[in-house]
Amino acid sequence: MSIQRTAANGQATATIAAVKSAGEDLKNTAVDGAREISSVAAREAAHIGEMARDWWLRHAQTAIDAAHGAKEEAAVLGERTRGYVRDEPVKALLIAAATGALVSGLLLVAAHRRD
Repeated sequence: MSIQRTAANGQATATIAAVKSAGEDLKNTAVDGAREISSVAAREAAHIGEMARDWWLRHAQTAIDAAHGAKEEAAVLGERTRGYVRDEPVKALLIAAATGALVSGLLLVAAHRRD
């Protein structure tokens, strides 16, 4: 009986050692996988950052040029408006009054629809 017990204890010890080893292997595999995922994520983030920077460099000047163009057009339109008001003050006043009445009417209609 003692030989069987010793053999059973030996098998149990071997099984425990095998389970511990398998657990250690699994842990090491998980750690290695996490490191690989982290490395890939860092590379991808750097790549996306480079792509965004490149896009900005290509398109920033276009956006700046468009803003300057809009500013220049607004200045020209403002000057034309001032010139019209200076040349045709009565018409400009009537247009402004009509526009104000139209906007007021639209606001009143919108207010009544909410109620």
